[in-house]
Amino acid sequence: MRALSIGDNDVYSFTRHRRIFLTALAVGTLAEIIAAVLNLWVYSPRFMVVLNVTLFFGVIMSSIAALLHSRHPVLSYVAGFIVGYGYEWLNIVVLHWWHFPDNRLLGFHGVPTIAFVIALGWGSVALVLRLVWRV
Repeated sequence: MRALSIGDNDVYSFTRHRRIFLTALAVGTLAEIIAAVLNLWVYSPRFMVVLNVTLFFGVIMSSIAALLHSRHPVLSYVAGFIVGYGYEWLNIVVLHWWHFPDNRLLGFHGVPTIAFVIALGWGSVALVLRLVWRV
């Protein structure tokens, strides 16, 4: 597939995006394995973990990395945080795909606090994928 030139040294290509998509799937899989082992959150029904990793880590976070790869890294973090925060609230209010046992996550209590802490992680995912894109 033909590469689309974004700037002097920044090139978007489907091959590069596919690599970031697969990296995002690996990051998501690792995050979900750790969460399952530590019982940080629980999916209901259980197969929603696959959908979450594929759609949100794979499609959404890799797209943020692709769209913002030529921008300042902080923008990738902020975009990941905002989109992730919205996603957490969408789950809490509408989707109900996962929940946090006893409304706790590590030392944090309460849904608003947990959503904020998880969103910090989503920002980090977007930033890491953006940095991988730049390699």
